[in-house]
Amino acid sequence: MRVPAVNLPFSRYEYADRLAQTHAAMNAAGVNILFAANPSNISWLTGYDGWSFCVHQGVLIPIGESPVWWGRQMDTQGAMRTVYMPGERIRGYHDDYLMSIERHLMQHLAGLLRESGFANKRTGVEMEN
Repeated sequence: MRVPAVNLPFSRYEYADRLAQTHAAMNAAGVNILFAANPSNISWLTGYDGWSFCVHQGVLIPIGESPVWWGRQMDTQGAMRTVYMPGERIRGYHDDYLMSIERHLMQHLAGLLRESGFANKRTGVEMEN
């Protein structure tokens, strides 16, 4: 498993503590996986620092596992340089999902959830910052 060589604004221990707090809140709410899309929460959970909030992006937090950064394929390179998770936890969608009448970004996200084994699990969605 490759761990990115990045200069994080906080220690890896700090991110581990934040993730533990998030997992505890998820457990208390009976949530198996959480999707957070607010840029400040994405950064708080992963360290991600980018100006890509003009397109859909987010972080999937499976209970008991490290987060998965999800965003535009062209922004995955920035994610690899700013998040603490290994490269296989960074997932991108292609531009043909943008402005399409044939496909929607949430189809890609749903596919990622299915692929990860969370299709029939209780999913929490961030509604506010």
